[in-house]
Amino acid sequence: MFGDAATGRIPSVSPPTAFPTAPKRTRSRRTTAGPPTGRSRTLSLSLLIFFMLSFLISSPSAGTAGSAGAASATRYEQLAGVLDTRTQFSDGIYSIDGLAKMAEERSVQVLFINDHDKLALSYGLPPFPNLINKTVELNSILKGKPVDYLQAVSQAQERYKHIIIIPGSESAPFYYWTGNPFRKNLTAHDHERRILTVGLAKADDYRRLPVIHNTGPFNMDLLPGVAPFIIALFLAAVMILWRGWMRIAGIALAVVALLYIVDNHPFRATVFDPFHGDQGARPYQRLIDYVSSRDGLTFWNYPETRSGVRRLGPIHVSTKPYPEMLLATQGYTGFSALYGDNITITEPGNIWDAALTEHCRGYRHRPPWGVGTADYHKEGESGEKFGNYQTVFLVREKTGAAVLQAMRNGRMYARQGNFPKLPRLDEFTVSDAAGEQRGEMGDTIKMGGNPHIHIRISAAPPATPEPSARPGTPVPPESSTSPAPQESSIPPGTPSPQGTPAVKVRLIRNGSLIAEANGPLPLTFNYEDKYYQPGENIYYRMDMEGMGKIVANPIFVAFTGAKP
Repeated sequence: MFGDAATGRIPSVSPPTAFPTAPKRTRSRRTTAGPPTGRSRTLSLSLLIFFMLSFLISSPSAGTAGSAGAASATRYEQLAGVLDTRTQFSDGIYSIDGLAKMAEERSVQVLFINDHDKLALSYGLPPFPNLINKTVELNSILKGKPVDYLQAVSQAQERYKHIIIIPGSESAPFYYWTGNPFRKNLTAHDHERRILTVGLAKADDYRRLPVIHNTGPFNMDLLPGVAPFIIALFLAAVMILWRGWMRIAGIALAVVALLYIVDNHPFRATVFDPFHGDQGARPYQRLIDYVSSRDGLTFWNYPETRSGVRRLGPIHVSTKPYPEMLLATQGYTGFSALYGDNITITEPGNIWDAALTEHCRGYRHRPPWGVGTADYHKEGESGEKFGNYQTVFLVREKTGAAVLQAMRNGRMYARQGNFPKLPRLDEFTVSDAAGEQRGEMGDTIKMGGNPHIHIRISAAPPATPEPSARPGTPVPPESSTSPAPQESSIPPGTPSPQGTPAVKVRLIRNGSLIAEANGPLPLTFNYEDKYYQPGENIYYRMDMEGMGKIVANPIFVAFTGAKP
């Protein structure tokens, strides 16, 4: 269905397309007067009918991303992308150009730069923790100038025209302190609870990010906290006009008020600080809402990290796994479903299925999509290579806008392997029995009968990009076709031929595992689900392991007919 140009239980509980403007047509004046004859009227009517029929016959049917309906003749091209990379703008060792060159050499067509926007820890002593403090800040976008960061991305894009380079950041919106430095138990909590931002294209977008320790323009949300001290300062000014002890008290009040005003100044980008304990999901929801208002995307990064609890110099850091944040927040685009750690939230019936079920029941407006994240700083770190963790996008045009639209709509899947040996999801669709209604990843398809699921996986090596396949090139339908693998008839558990990778495919409906397929690649798995409940909304998703891993995004089915 699409080709590749690169190679538990549920807890209780588009960018606009630019169309060319047609030139104005100039009408010529008639040189003869008088009404048309009957013969000319007949001829004109015949020509009109002929051209209308020709137009109707030749017009192709066009599918719409995110919608469901008749199977479209237009095919998608797969673009392999690497998400979650660092450069010298934060704690990576390569320049943006260096990563772009590596992407070009490894047939990665989409490169996401996610440098830290702010990387700082600050501990202060009461009652003025923002004035009397010790701060350690590392290299980041906001330590420098966001305009320099975006300019470097733009310049790299000019030099590497065959690679789509999309800027973003990795954010640590909040952390908080417990303990005491004198008792040697000072601990920074949740500093590594991270969110990836994608697609923020303006310097001002970064300057105003509501992340801890970021300063910016006057923040009206902070004014209520400063207002009492401003009133106290005016009162002190009046008291100073008096004599005797009243003047002395006025001076003391003025000094204290000024210190509190400076300590709580309203030129911070966020209302939260690290000195007032755990704030729950609120700091993270604030960032998600902000990025969304700037037409950007947000992804919870490595929510089950096991490396967040350790000693860091004279202090402790403690970021425990945080998969519950996928249910505690709303409106984010997705989460890291494949990365270099043990992952359980994608298991049938776990957190991801709980969030998708909330969407099907109308409790969650946006379903969370899964992506693969690399956490890439340098080659060989933790034994990983650039290209081991990828997110593959289904697009009809090789542009940054098309990639971002695919991310919004869930037209993508995550894959992991040992580069260049990577699995490829050639098809994952849901259709009716006749194949007239067909949905792909991210689609919602209406259906009045049993769903038919089609899965094809192969292990073809990545192809070298053609010189003409630069960003902005429309994808021809024939370029996305690939040889259809034969359907596997090997019984489950049968050893694969020597050198042929064996895989296990799981099909999941509404959090329940409903079918499995085992065999060597290439593998085709067709399944008719004998499940039909009129009026119900459900979803299907699949994953694969064996030769690496694949995690596909869901396809939603809305059953037609009245509820019984």
